[in-house]
Amino acid sequence: MPNIGSRINRKVRQIVLSVPVRWKIIGIGIFPVVILGVSLNYWITTGLSDWLSYILTDVRVEAAMAAGSRSVMFVTGIAAFLSIILLALMVHILTSPLDALKKTAQEVASGEFDTRAEVWARDEIGALAISVNQMIDNFVEIQEDLSRSNRQLQAINRIGLAADREEDIHDVLFITLEGLLDLMQLDFGWVYLYDPEVRKHHLASWKNVPEDLQPLLLNTKTLSGCQLALEAGEMEHKIVINRCAKLISAGYPEGLARHISIPIEARNNQFGIINLYYPTQEPLDEAAIELLESISAKVSEVVANAWLQIKLREKEASRQ
Repeated sequence: MPNIGSRINRKVRQIVLSVPVRWKIIGIGIFPVVILGVSLNYWITTGLSDWLSYILTDVRVEAAMAAGSRSVMFVTGIAAFLSIILLALMVHILTSPLDALKKTAQEVASGEFDTRAEVWARDEIGALAISVNQMIDNFVEIQEDLSRSNRQLQAINRIGLAADREEDIHDVLFITLEGLLDLMQLDFGWVYLYDPEVRKHHLASWKNVPEDLQPLLLNTKTLSGCQLALEAGEMEHKIVINRCAKLISAGYPEGLARHISIPIEARNNQFGIINLYYPTQEPLDEAAIELLESISAKVSEVVANAWLQIKLREKEASRQ
């Protein structure tokens, strides 16, 4: 029996809780009016008749009770009707923000992360909308951090695999450049290698470089500011944003003729520079600089090892 009672109680509770909020509100407003009308009608047809029987005949009492009952029921009906109209208006005012919150949640769940809930008023529902917007902002920020971390890991892993497979240094540089462009979400870039013994530069790799810029990059007789700074040792352990004369010569506006310069250096030697086109005035944040420094260190070690092997082969060939 207790189990049956608890099941019935749970079933009734589920039925009541499953009723839409708007009907609950209308019910809360209508029930008092109906209860009051029924109570008045009961009192008129029972209690009031006893009082009137002292001053009126039974026929008149019965007629008065019937007229009073009809009046009470008519007034109750009018009051209930007006209550329904007023409650419908109140329900609309109360449930519209909730419907908007529901729609916002569904849009976010479907991947529309730019959606934000409208704050209708500075009440409890408005506070809920503000909290929902803050939750969405935090969720989007976490998603962006995860996406950025995944891109960083993929880029570092790609570079590490290329280096571990002992591929040609130009292939490693191309894979590195490709990973950096994808990681930084930039359009194109190029890599200069530098032989510190003979003090010569050569274009080792590029990615997505526009055709009008290619001849200028291939011309290593005319050095750009980043190459001169590399030769002078001014870029040691620095990730900087440089103004590029070659970009300006190719027709790029001076305010957008900029690139990120990542030095390739190891064992107190300068081996080259990676340039990533950076068409914005925004500075790099600390996280981006730290990431580029870690990738630069990895690539610099690979290039240094390749350079040493080339020099050993050249010395062996000269000796023979």
